[in-house]
Amino acid sequence: MGIKVTGVYMAAGLSRRMGVPKLSIQLDNERKIGGYAFSRVMESRLDRIVVVLNEEGLPDWLPHREDDSHLQQRCRFVVAEEAERGMAYSLRAGLQAAVEEWDAPDAVIVVLADQPFITTEMIDRLIGVFESDSSLDYVASGDAGVAKPPVLLAASMFGALRGLQGDEGARKLLLKPEFHGRVLAELDQRLFVDVDTPQDLERFKRMNG
Repeated sequence: MGIKVTGVYMAAGLSRRMGVPKLSIQLDNERKIGGYAFSRVMESRLDRIVVVLNEEGLPDWLPHREDDSHLQQRCRFVVAEEAERGMAYSLRAGLQAAVEEWDAPDAVIVVLADQPFITTEMIDRLIGVFESDSSLDYVASGDAGVAKPPVLLAASMFGALRGLQGDEGARKLLLKPEFHGRVLAELDQRLFVDVDTPQDLERFKRMNG
C-alpha cells in the first residue's frame, strides 16, 4: 500500500495588511487569489485536502461548484476557531482534521492560499521524494537551502506541530537538529511570491501580465 499524503490548505488569514479579504480579490476573468493555488492542489497527487478557513461556509474564491462530487470526495472545510491568535492555531486545526476526518496520513503538505504561483509539479515533487525515502521528517520547497512552503511534514513531526504557538510556523521546527529532511531547490523565484499587501498585489499583476 502506498503512502497517504493529505494537503492542508491554509486559508484562514485575516488579511490585516491588505485591508480587505485578500483571497476574494479577483485577479483575472477566471479566478480570485484563493483559487489559484487551490486549483494546483486539486490537480496534484494529494489524497485528501483540508481547507482551513476563519469562518463557516464555502469561500467565494472556490473555483469549483458546491455540488462538485470530486470536491466533496477529496476536501473537508474546517474553521480555525482561534485563527486570530496566529498561524499556529490554523495549522493545528488543519492537522487535527487531517488526522481525524480520514485514516491518519503518513504526511501532510502545508500550502499557503496566498501563493498564487505555486505549481502542481512542486507538490508532486515533494510527494515523490518522500515516497523514495519515508524516513524523512520533512521535504520542503526552497531557495538556496532555505525551506519555504509548500512543505511536506511527516507524521513524525505531528506532535511538535501541535505544540507551536502564536504566529510560529513549521519553519521553526525544520531548524531543530532532531528533525531530518530535504530542501528541494526551485530556480524560479516567482513560485514563492505571496500576496499580503496592496503592493504585493500590484507586483503579482505585473508578473502575471
